[in-house]
Amino acid sequence: MSGASSQVVCISCMGVNINLRCDHEPFMGLLQRNFEGMKSTEAPLYTLDYQVQLQPGNGGFTISRRDSDFGRRFDQASELIYLLEGDLVVQLQLLRADLLFVHSAVVAVDEEAHLLVGGSGAGKSTTCWGLVHHGYHYVSDELAPIMIDAGLVAPYSHALCMKSPPPTDYPVPDATCATGRGYHIPLSAMPTVPIEDELPVRTIFFIDYQPDNDRATATPVGHAEAAARLYPNILNALAHDNEGLDAARQVTNNVRCFRVNAASLRSTCEVINRTIRA
Repeated sequence: MSGASSQVVCISCMGVNINLRCDHEPFMGLLQRNFEGMKSTEAPLYTLDYQVQLQPGNGGFTISRRDSDFGRRFDQASELIYLLEGDLVVQLQLLRADLLFVHSAVVAVDEEAHLLVGGSGAGKSTTCWGLVHHGYHYVSDELAPIMIDAGLVAPYSHALCMKSPPPTDYPVPDATCATGRGYHIPLSAMPTVPIEDELPVRTIFFIDYQPDNDRATATPVGHAEAAARLYPNILNALAHDNEGLDAARQVTNNVRCFRVNAASLRSTCEVINRTIRA
């Protein structure tokens, strides 16, 4: 499967060893920047092995996974990251079915983690980028793997990706890689040091972006409402007892939960910071 000219990036995530092989130098550079926070030493044992190859003629590129029927053709760098991470997240859910995978950004401060939960377009990644400018540490911008009984969240340390550029007072660094699907900020370019360890979950914020809002607000929600809001954002609910309902209740019962009507990025970051510090 691997060509003689292929280079390999070895990464590790949630105890899963992954090889990323690529025979195209620009794409290899993109993979290295996107996954630099997960970089591991090359080991003979791996669980997942991906191969990116240039096809002869004008055939574009393909990405495939060893010992599987996963294989896709693509032409652009943005498609490579999209296809790779899409399959990788599914495989991690299968290999670590003990974890509850929540569609959420995560930031940390004072060795406690805070989840930013919301649907696509709610502004999770942008809010995460704003908070790291206010002293918070990056944990993830889209995936929160939670150890249910322990109440801990593990990092998913890929490059933070925003679909559109943030406000000018939260500029993206020069190291940002812009693709057709967004702006990818490597961990080495973060304003604060990213978190590499599992941390206890302290707060869950359910983000609801309101473009007409003049000022962001945070309203406490009860445990029942919090569980109902969390459940649609669980990616692997069926892997858990009672179709994940028990897990949603257990996670939300042990933390503070708030509904955030977001406004401007600065106002949203300020209200989240005040709520956490209260």
